[in-house]
Amino acid sequence: MTSSIPSALTPSFNPNVAGQNAPLPPPVNIYANATDDDTKAVIENNRDVFQDSNGNITQAKIREVANRPFTGKTADDNLTMLANEILRRPAMNRSLVSGGKDQDSQSGSVKQSSDGAQSGNGLTRHKLENPTSSDKTRAAEKENPYANNSAADLAGYALASFSSLEDPDAKGHVTDKSLSAVASGTRLDGTRATPAETNLAKAILNSPSFFRDVDMDKSGTFDGKISRQDLGDVKYRTMSDHDLLSSIKDEFREYTAGATDRFINFNELEEAAGLRETTRTFTSAAKAHANELLSRHGLRRELDIGIGDNGPGAEDRRFDMENLDYMLAKASKSPHQRS
Repeated sequence: MTSSIPSALTPSFNPNVAGQNAPLPPPVNIYANATDDDTKAVIENNRDVFQDSNGNITQAKIREVANRPFTGKTADDNLTMLANEILRRPAMNRSLVSGGKDQDSQSGSVKQSSDGAQSGNGLTRHKLENPTSSDKTRAAEKENPYANNSAADLAGYALASFSSLEDPDAKGHVTDKSLSAVASGTRLDGTRATPAETNLAKAILNSPSFFRDVDMDKSGTFDGKISRQDLGDVKYRTMSDHDLLSSIKDEFREYTAGATDRFINFNELEEAAGLRETTRTFTSAAKAHANELLSRHGLRRELDIGIGDNGPGAEDRRFDMENLDYMLAKASKSPHQRS
């Protein structure tokens, strides 16, 4: 039997109504084939999302989560799909609601038929937040020790847990899809994620700077896949200008052609970065620092010009210790962010 109720995955959007934005497409429902036990385990890992102010999972809260619009945040949007999956499974739905009772049975709105559970008020758009209490938000952050970590710190944790976060369909890479699955409590291979892994994945997915700092390649594009190398490199990508220049200064003699050479030229940096053929050898840190300096065009140009006897120096694709000291005195000490 086909329901006459429009599918909630087809959003209520009228292009003729001014001020409406086209809705985001729904994500893949990663819970569609999950067992009831696995689905309940994910719910328990995210219990705070479905609880009322008394700490009870209620029918009203499940519907509230299911009815929020999608936002594009994978972990949050997957919880929308989770709420909708609950509504598709009446027996599990009833068992989750505190006391096994329908909290809103008085209105009759939750005694849905199979058709209603699939296409009624459950499958509309969602944005995960708890608008009723800022205290709950702060409590949730305390419960997730990774919540306020920098992109560089998150990258370090992700590197340590790489195998657990890895996408089995994209070997050697962590993807949006695999992070989303771990954040939901179950990895893509069907095994259960640990609470620490779940918290880490959630923190990564909700970090506005993480994918900008980690996923963007040298050409400035994003492919949605993160390798071990990407995670290892992020500490260099997020170094402040000051720290980067300080490292270049420490490695000055590693770049110069000889012990008496007063200048590092850009050809030598390109050799260190692997962009130009060379017979010389460089440490991994010197390679990474050279590559990062070359990628920061504004900083590189300022360092090149530096300071001369009578004001700004010449732009001649080289710099000396005097230029480095001049730039270190004014360089930003804030973590670098890719534009």
